[in-house]
Amino acid sequence: MPWFWSDQYELGLQVAGLTSADRQRVVRRLGETSFIEFEFDTNGKNGKLVAAAGIGLATAVAKDIRSAEILMG
Repeated sequence: MPWFWSDQYELGLQVAGLTSADRQRVVRRLGETSFIEFEFDTNGKNGKLVAAAGIGLATAVAKDIRSAEILMG
C-alpha cells in the first residue's frame, strides 16, 4: 500500500493509499489545525475505505492513519 509522510514546519502530513477525486470523502476534524480525510470506493456495495490523509501538529494524525491502514488491509 502506498504510504507518504512529510514534516511541514510544526505540522505533519501523512497519506496512506491512493487518493482520487471521484471518491466519497469523510472529514474528521481533530482541532483547529488538524484533520483526517477518509476516502471510500463507492462503486461497490460496501463502500470500502481505500485511502486516508491527515495533517496535524506533530504526530496528531499518526494513530488514525495507522488504524486506517489496518482497515484497508
